[in-house]
Amino acid sequence: MRRLSIAFGIMILAFLLISRSAIAQGGPEIGVWKLNLAKSKFYNSQPPKNETRIVEPDGDGVKVHMDGVAGDGSRIDFTYSYKYSDGKDSSATGNVVVKRVNAHTFLGTTKRDGKVVGKTRAIISDDGRVMTFLYSGIDEDGKHTGHRTVYDKQ
Repeated sequence: MRRLSIAFGIMILAFLLISRSAIAQGGPEIGVWKLNLAKSKFYNSQPPKNETRIVEPDGDGVKVHMDGVAGDGSRIDFTYSYKYSDGKDSSATGNVVVKRVNAHTFLGTTKRDGKVVGKTRAIISDDGRVMTFLYSGIDEDGKHTGHRTVYDKQ
């Protein structure tokens, strides 16, 4: 009976450790997200015609693939990765710092030539079905720009 109790205890411990690892790799940002243009707003920039964001675990960070059609008809197709940071530049991209505030809120800073050119707050709804990005920055021509983009989880 004691062996059975020990074996059961080990199984519970293993389950908890595996579950914790799975939860860490399956945060609410992981998944396929489609841009909801009707709920999004763009300031001093042309909105895309459509956009899909695929977010997947990548070590202790994430890999994001963006796919779609830009407002001018050109193709959107790029991938970037980042690790959640303590405020230092990410070694994965060198110009993006992403800090996890809590399970549903992320803060991002974008740099160009070492200078901050944009700030982002990403918020995922409590039910995990909607992700909203609030961005304010300066484009390559020095003009202020921003957007409120809303994505629906697929």
